[in-house]
Amino acid sequence: LRIEHSADEGDDNLYLWEGCENPVSLRKASDGTMRLLAYQVLLGHPEIPLLIGIEEPEQNLHPAAFKEVASLLEQLAERTQVIITTHSSQLLDAFNPEGLSDNLGVLLLQNVPGKGTEVINLEDARKNREALDGWITDFGIGSAIFDSELLQDVTEG
Repeated sequence: LRIEHSADEGDDNLYLWEGCENPVSLRKASDGTMRLLAYQVLLGHPEIPLLIGIEEPEQNLHPAAFKEVASLLEQLAERTQVIITTHSSQLLDAFNPEGLSDNLGVLLLQNVPGKGTEVINLEDARKNREALDGWITDFGIGSAIFDSELLQDVTEG
């Protein structure tokens, strides 16, 4: 992946080379490609902010790109605090479950009528549910949250 500037024949544009024969003009690149590029630029920048917040980083991306996004976010989290919001179990499954207590934390937010927002830390839920560890190991973080009985118990409970 590289970006090159071209000023040929009055065309002043940036082009993205993704291993294809022909470059893609950044003016014509998809939103998902631009997001991936932004994450790469942020990761490569020598000075990054103390906190990076990204809402739904999976938006406009093909699910096949989720592993790359998760890897980029994990690398960023080694340098600064990164907070993402998502409803995507597929994106959560792309994160390395081994990093759950190091640089990766998962918080579930729930609106409780009359009380406001309740926060459940996945690490706390793991301590109270032996089977949750197995779900995370076997199926991934997102699948453990969405397919185990965790969400159902949280919303009922």
